Amino acid sequence: MAYPVVSATGSLLQPPNTPDTIPAEQNCHELITIPLASIASCATAASPTGTITGTNEGVAHSQYWDVWKRNGDEADLVLTYSGNIQATPGFVFHSADPANDGDTKLIAVEHTPQSPNLELVSAVDIIETSGAVVAHLTLGGDGGVVGPAPGGGIETWTATGTGTATETIIRYTDGAWRTISASTVPAGQVPAYTDDDGFGGGLPY
Repeated sequence: MAYPVVSATGSLLQPPNTPDTIPAEQNCHELITIPLASIASCATAASPTGTITGTNEGVAHSQYWDVWKRNGDEADLVLTYSGNIQATPGFVFHSADPANDGDTKLIAVEHTPQSPNLELVSAVDIIETSGAVVAHLTLGGDGGVVGPAPGGGIETWTATGTGTATETIIRYTDGAWRTISASTVPAGQVPAYTDDDGFGGGLPY
């Protein structure tokens, strides 16, 4: 059976308009690019093909979600997205091995903007340590829930009506990330995460 491919189309994380290189601090909380800013959270993924770090840098009401590719004592900006904490989605980065193949990747969990649904997820990006987004999975405008799938991959749940939700599983198979199942389940089967998502690591603000 040929399962549909999950492409990278639609990801908010895009290459920067202007290249940027900074010292590759070992502590990812020190990868600061803006005076008076601070990094609320960060995650580093390392594999045989490279090392990348995702950072959540904030100052005043602005947030900057950046992905840096480590090159010796320097870090090159490969992906970026910025927004306002009250009006735009925000990301939490995780280091994970969603394919269960020993090749660690960066998972960017995109949370819906605005309280009280900040804990809900609107999309998930899978980023190779080369710095390339290889899959972008959307969960709809109202958001949903995401976590690691049993046996490998990523599992999402999106409400579809009173008492039901769509459960979707994507896995790496036949050379690509693909949707291997999508089914309707009782809403009671959807996991609940408080101030977090299914990969751990808190919220984006």
